[in-house]
Amino acid sequence: MSQVGGNAVVVERLEDRKLLSGSVAADLLSSSLDIGVPLRHAAPLVASATSSPAATVMRKHVVPPTTPLTGAFNIGGTYTHAIGPGFNPDAGNDYVFTGSGKKRSLGTFTMSGDVHGIGFIATGRFRGYVTLTSSQGTIDLRLLGPEQAPGAFPDSLAFKIVGGTGVYANASGKGEIAVSASDTTQKFVFRANQG
Repeated sequence: MSQVGGNAVVVERLEDRKLLSGSVAADLLSSSLDIGVPLRHAAPLVASATSSPAATVMRKHVVPPTTPLTGAFNIGGTYTHAIGPGFNPDAGNDYVFTGSGKKRSLGTFTMSGDVHGIGFIATGRFRGYVTLTSSQGTIDLRLLGPEQAPGAFPDSLAFKIVGGTGVYANASGKGEIAVSASDTTQKFVFRANQG
């Protein structure tokens, strides 16, 4: 510390500090309305510290971007959909999906997640999140239906990869899902395609 004109001057390390303005901007960008749903999952940043007598240097291990969902594939399974006492039709309801599929880039995988309905409003969109889980990691997708009046589950959904783990930690891409679902059997098939 040195004195300048009666005021103390202190030099502080800034390397370990988080820049709030930078992180707020990054948070706003990551929750963009790209397909209309705020980001819930964030891909981890992988970094390591190397110590030397002179300084501490942060080295980022770059995981190459991947597009593991390119091309068409199917996911099939069952879903539940709450109707009855306790359900508030004004707020919409959840469709909870559990299924599985097979894709060359993933191998055999499972899918779980939910999509929230629009309730009694003039127009809105079904929106939600699902996670695909394989032996090599997970892929988180956010889903968004087309704008519609209150009613049945939509025939299509848009998806965007918003996070991942394992070999899918840096996965990216978006695409469309054709939906086939039966209220009678509570079974569904998603025909996904990332172009």
